[in-house]
Amino acid sequence: MTTLKPDKTPTAQPVRVTLVLTEPPTTRFYAALHAEAVYSAADLTRAVAAQLARIHRQQDDIIRVVTAPPFSATVVLRMQSALNAVVVTIDAGLLPKLRALPTVRGVYRDEPLSHEPPPVSTSSVSNK
Repeated sequence: MTTLKPDKTPTAQPVRVTLVLTEPPTTRFYAALHAEAVYSAADLTRAVAAQLARIHRQQDDIIRVVTAPPFSATVVLRMQSALNAVVVTIDAGLLPKLRALPTVRGVYRDEPLSHEPPPVSTSSVSNK
């Protein structure tokens, strides 16, 4: 979605979104292997390290795509443990194209952060 400046040129409406990717995060991967109870600690460590390497490659690939035109997104952060996800700031009008990328499982719009202080009560309490 874009808006028009007074001179009628479109401007981007940036939004922050979380791109959840298809490779399972390390915690879910570890839990699945651990539940089978057939792997040694060393085997689990190697398997999780290999999964983390796959996650990093997948994230590197998606970051290359979304930071280049037409997306031109800005990467905010990366997650590997609880989620395999990349958080980016991008023009809201490009969200349908993000959802269509093959390694993207889901696109979740983050709630805007409020920078306003919490409301202060102005009522006075009397102890009479």
